[in-house]
Amino acid sequence: MSINLNHFIIHGLKHNSQDQFVCVFQEEELPQSDAANQLIEELHIRFNAKPSKGIGRFAEQSESQFVEQLAQWQEYPESYVGFSQQTIRAIGEKMHEYGLANDCYVLMAEYQYVAQRFLLIAELPIKEKVTCSDSLELSRLRFLDADAMQLAVRLDLMALESNDESNYAVFIKGRAGRKVADFFLDSLAIEEAVDRKAQAEELAQVVNDYCSQHVEQKDVQAELKKEVVSFCKEQQVAGEQVNVGELSHAISGPAEVSFSDFISGSESQLPDAIEPEIKTLQRMTRFSGTGKGVSISFDAALMGGRVRYDATYDRLTIDEIPPNLKEQILKQLQSD
Repeated sequence: MSINLNHFIIHGLKHNSQDQFVCVFQEEELPQSDAANQLIEELHIRFNAKPSKGIGRFAEQSESQFVEQLAQWQEYPESYVGFSQQTIRAIGEKMHEYGLANDCYVLMAEYQYVAQRFLLIAELPIKEKVTCSDSLELSRLRFLDADAMQLAVRLDLMALESNDESNYAVFIKGRAGRKVADFFLDSLAIEEAVDRKAQAEELAQVVNDYCSQHVEQKDVQAELKKEVVSFCKEQQVAGEQVNVGELSHAISGPAEVSFSDFISGSESQLPDAIEPEIKTLQRMTRFSGTGKGVSISFDAALMGGRVRYDATYDRLTIDEIPPNLKEQILKQLQSD
């Protein structure tokens, strides 16, 4: 991976014993180093791989001064330290306003990847571990927990410069949904603009319609759906949008009507480039569910064959259950 790091700084956010909000500022940028580049590369990969992300843009009305401060920094690049301090102070104030008192580091990095230029703003939790030295002395080590990154916004600076409003702000929604990230987005004047889950549901519906109308063989339908999910996953990992035209080339082989032509002739509201939520999209290829002590997952292609559903009795029948599951059941029956 080729990352060119231009600006890099880390500040701290803490709450003291009186529950007072405290900023711990760096007064100068961190030096360029292999460790810094490696950290940003890791965060770039982890950010792309996050399954639940939102797409946003700057709100027309907001109390935040971030947009003006960003524009000022773009005009005067040497003001990066002051710009980062203003940003972290705003994030900390919103965090305190929302009643969140966790200590953390906030990283701000401006870097180039291929032909793109990004500004990454990420909250990284503080983690402590006990270490043992060569002389068998114990000590506590505090470090950045990059694996636990759950709050981050990445701005596409080139898209902003070209006034391309389609996809210049991408953010992690967090494990518990968008509300976890509210204070983070509010401090940066960002509002969600695109519903990735809705895009995934729309794409899945279009693919299902395409398969049912133009692909007769069930096994070919299943393979096409897997190719769609795989293609979208690859684009997500690369940090790229899914171009519907490119997707059409990937799945149109067995049918006389291309996927792009099918979309053009349908009532689909899909734009030319989308960022579907992979978790939702995977429902095309796999059924799964958990409830009342039962967890079930199986390939969608098995429905109607080895797996059958009786709607009258709300009953699922599975033929040829997995050998390891069968072994556990028989062992339990023999012991009863």
